[in-house]
Order: sequence, then C-alpha cells, then structure tokens
Amino acid sequence: MDRKIMAGLVLGAGLLLTGCSLVIPSQIEYPDADAAKEALNHASTVTFLTEDLEDADTMGNILADEKIAGYMSQSGFVNIKWTVNVDDQDWFYLKVVTDEPINNVEGVKTGSTYGYYDMNDNCLGYGQERVITPEGGEEAWYIQFLDADGNPKEDYYATEDGTMLLDKEGKVIARVNGSIDLIGTGCTINFVMEDGVNQEVDIKDKIVMTMPKFDELKRYYLDNYM
Repeated sequence: MDRKIMAGLVLGAGLLLTGCSLVIPSQIEYPDADAAKEALNHASTVTFLTEDLEDADTMGNILADEKIAGYMSQSGFVNIKWTVNVDDQDWFYLKVVTDEPINNVEGVKTGSTYGYYDMNDNCLGYGQERVITPEGGEEAWYIQFLDADGNPKEDYYATEDGTMLLDKEGKVIARVNGSIDLIGTGCTINFVMEDGVNQEVDIKDKIVMTMPKFDELKRYYLDNYM
C-alpha cells in the first residue's frame, strides 16, 4: 500500500490546462549513443534541464559532465511516463508503479515506487521508498534501489528526499541540488558525485533521486510565479 500519493500525479492535474509545446531534443555531444550512455552512468556530474515548468509534457536535455548526452521527456496525465532518448532513439522509461508485487512486499513498509522499463516494456528495476535499517544507522524511510526481481542493490541507497546518496556504510557519495532558472520558466537539477568517489550509479537511479527536487521546484514555481 503506497504511503502517499505521488506529488507528480497531483501536479500533473494542475498542469493539464497549460497545453504542451513542441520541443526538439538537441544532438548529443558524444561520439555515439554508447559513449553517451556510458557517460550518463559514470559522469561526476549529471545535469537535468527542464525547459518549461508550466508545461506538463516537456522536460529537457540531460548533460553528463557538461556535455549533452540525452533528452528526457514527460508524457501522460494519470499514467505519467518519463522517457530517456539518446541520439534520437528511445532508451528506457520510468513510471509510477502502484499495482505490481513490488508494492506489497510482505513485512516491508513501502511508499512511492518508480519502475524502470525498456522500450519493449521489460522491467529493468525499481526505485522505491522503504522503511529500512541501514548498517550502523537508524530505522527510517529511504529510497532503496532494486533489480527487476525486487532484490535491493547493496552498493548504495538514498535519503527519502533524494538529496544524498549513501554507500552501504552510510557515507555520502553523491548529492542532488537544484534551482529555478533566473531567466525563463525552467529549472536545473544536478546529481553530483562527491570528490574522490568512483562509484558507478545507474542513470535510472539518478533520475529517481531528482524527482523529489523536481516536484519541490515545480510546486514553488506554480505557487510563486503563476
């Protein structure tokens, strides 16, 4: 049973009346799609650009170490989907999951859940809010990342607000920050590895970590600029 209604679904209802705009993704600044995908998983900094917070059906470019590596679009109203495109080819998508076995794991308190899927709808894994007790830590809500069979990844997990990625010993290995653009109607969100940390982080997990910040910035924009 989900602990709370996804903020993105609520915001989507308010944005439905804004319409949508045609946005053409920029060309990648890597030699090819494989190099761009590699960069998205290994870059020290991954930046997500949202072009228009008033538009329910647009997102923006994804930069890996300041070079364009892909594009993420948002579509749908009730069933929102986020699709990542690299070099004009859709790579994978994320969606909010409410009716799969991962939502009702016996003995586990679960909250908001994102499922990852390839373009043939095969599950690739999940990012899910769960109550866990990390090694050496206290029981609390965190974002846990899981494979397609629902097994938790052992390398890292995130704070519930998505602002910090922690290794299995509870050490901060990456952070998420973001701000509304000074010019225009967009926002910028950064996933930044800590200095000296060499940990591969799946781009799908990075996206899930940015979702709370994205919702926060969107709410602020709608409350103060519209």
